Amino acid sequence: MRSVSLLTVLGLVFAFGFSSPASAQDIVWTAGGADFFTFFYDSGNDSWDVVFRTKASGTVATGLTNPYGTPPGGVGESPRDYRFDTLTGIIDTPGHRVIHSMDYLVTGPTPLDPGFRTRLREGDPAVDQFAAFRLELDWAASTRPQDAEFVMFNLDPFGAVNQVPYETATNQLSADWSVWDHWHWMFGFSEPGDYELVFDFAGLDGNGTVASSYGTASVNFTVVPEPASLSLLALGGILLFRTRRS
Repeated sequence: MRSVSLLTVLGLVFAFGFSSPASAQDIVWTAGGADFFTFFYDSGNDSWDVVFRTKASGTVATGLTNPYGTPPGGVGESPRDYRFDTLTGIIDTPGHRVIHSMDYLVTGPTPLDPGFRTRLREGDPAVDQFAAFRLELDWAASTRPQDAEFVMFNLDPFGAVNQVPYETATNQLSADWSVWDHWHWMFGFSEPGDYELVFDFAGLDGNGTVASSYGTASVNFTVVPEPASLSLLALGGILLFRTRRS
């Protein structure tokens, strides 16, 4: 799921001829809600499938050319599931928020409303494949602008920051989730630029022990804020500096 260069793609096209269909499935997501990761597990092969799920209305994305179909366990599929080789979200109108004294450019619910979904059941009648699901951000393997930080959070009914399951500035990189659920979160990026967030994941048994192979998936984000957002970010940094100096 890592990005490939344009030269590499062109080389493959010429190698196999113009009549061969393109093999890469590159989804570019520019607006609306979507489950950037939807997880399925094949218990027979101890392997994972990770797909992009659009919403019935509101998802704006290109590259939706390879429908996923029926998952190995036969449970939880949607006609809006798509396979991908690379997945990129474009954040061109971010908001602004300070979390734990760090300034972030944030998305959710606009321009992107990022969610993820676990569909870890199989059979008829369906049974859970695991007791829980562990999702870890591999920050060391991720790419980002120099000195950048990432946070994933939600808000309480009064608009204040509530839960923060992932925050690189505090080394909070792992969280456990239920095996059949659906969440939407806000994402924050401390610097404009290009990011590739790499996640590792596995199923857990009732004792919290890893009970499957590990899978890996990545999602790219391009953060291109408007000048007003950059000005707010700079102002926040100046005010924070002055507060610390005082």
